[in-house]
Amino acid sequence: MTRPEQFDLFSGSGTVVTDAAGAPRPLDPETLSDEDVLARIPNAGIADVRLLCDLIVERGLDDRAVPALEALWQRFKGFGRERPEPEQKTVIETLAKLGTARARESLAGIVTAPNFPPPLLPAALSAALAASLRLPADFIRPLLAHADPRIREQAAKLSGFGQPDIGALAACLDDTQPAVRRAAAIVLGQFGDARAKAILLSELQRAPTGEIVGALSAIADDDIIVHLGRCADAHPALAERIAAELEEIETPLSLRVARRIRRDRTVSGVS
Repeated sequence: MTRPEQFDLFSGSGTVVTDAAGAPRPLDPETLSDEDVLARIPNAGIADVRLLCDLIVERGLDDRAVPALEALWQRFKGFGRERPEPEQKTVIETLAKLGTARARESLAGIVTAPNFPPPLLPAALSAALAASLRLPADFIRPLLAHADPRIREQAAKLSGFGQPDIGALAACLDDTQPAVRRAAAIVLGQFGDARAKAILLSELQRAPTGEIVGALSAIADDDIIVHLGRCADAHPALAERIAAELEEIETPLSLRVARRIRRDRTVSGVS
């Protein structure tokens, strides 16, 4: 019988070693203590890493798991330059799911490292969004002009978690991709930049969401207030959010429209 071979990833030289014991049996979660899970993570093979990381999240191991995940990441340092390694992607996703301050700090350090593998960038930014990471403006700024529109969109969304580069975001309002324009307009609106108005009003009509409503409310003028009132009529699921936002604006027109929305909801039997 031919014995399986595996690469020694620690040496960095592509050395082939022989596994004399043969292919390992699949792990049985019921037999693994929390300590077993953490101990296995740094050297986990592709067949086990997803299971082990799922157990970390399911069991709420949180900060206890961060060193093990960092060790697994370091094991693949220098890999993934041509294509993402599944183990690398799993580390990033798991740190985002943990959601603790230590896990978020570790994830931010990984994502912003100068030697981060470019093919992993979409997955990394997705994880950063899931964890609501506040990443440095100097890191995000060049990504707003990235060749990949997915990355431009993610970078625009991430800008909202920190102090955004308003000028770079405003340039995204002229992006060729609607999703990038929408993401940039939402953040700009949230920060009170009226240049986002036209795109936000267009999106309010096309595909309204609570985010769009909130961004428009932050730059509200009488025209926007009227459009928000119409949106509440057309989209009852957003009516309560719109009424609350209009009440926060506290102008005579916004309060009048908010009262009308609430009255209509009462008449229609919606609480």
